[in-house]
Amino acid sequence: MTQSKALPEDTRPPRSADPPAIHSPDLGHEQPTPHHAARGRAAGTLVCVTFPADRYLRAARRRADLSQRELADKAGVPQSTVARVERLPTKASVSSVAILLAATGLRLAVLDQDGTEVEPEDESDADRRDRGHRRYPAHLDLRPGSDHWWGYGWPMFDGKEPEFTFDRDRWTRDWRREKAEQRRRQRAG
Repeated sequence: MTQSKALPEDTRPPRSADPPAIHSPDLGHEQPTPHHAARGRAAGTLVCVTFPADRYLRAARRRADLSQRELADKAGVPQSTVARVERLPTKASVSSVAILLAATGLRLAVLDQDGTEVEPEDESDADRRDRGHRRYPAHLDLRPGSDHWWGYGWPMFDGKEPEFTFDRDRWTRDWRREKAEQRRRQRAG
């Protein structure tokens, strides 16, 4: 049995007593990183992405003057669901929080950096599948596959024009988006 030797004090990595700080653009000051918080980059700034569902739900209940039991009855969920969201906010599902907030007269919304609400993907777009029954990549713009270039002698495309297609090349996607925006402005103006 081999015994491990302790490293001398001067070769150990330094230990930080304080957790790393995160700059929150909304608060304008440094705040400590929670142990469970995930971190990500947004607009070049390190931000905390933990959503305080418990605090939002408690604020909504206070605003609506509802107890946990009253909110659960109004939302049509068990009282334990309300208690679980308030006790374990990192385990709360978005749909549970949305249902509970809706019962208090509030709603969840996704906003961009300018404060404009971002609409979800259209259901018809979300349901589009390729011939392998896979969803199309969300970041690519779909267009009808009747561009008449499919096939060009390839046996796998012989008479099997896809319903939709897309451009993988970023330059081409940006060019198509710019052209579509120009056409939209011409029609509007």
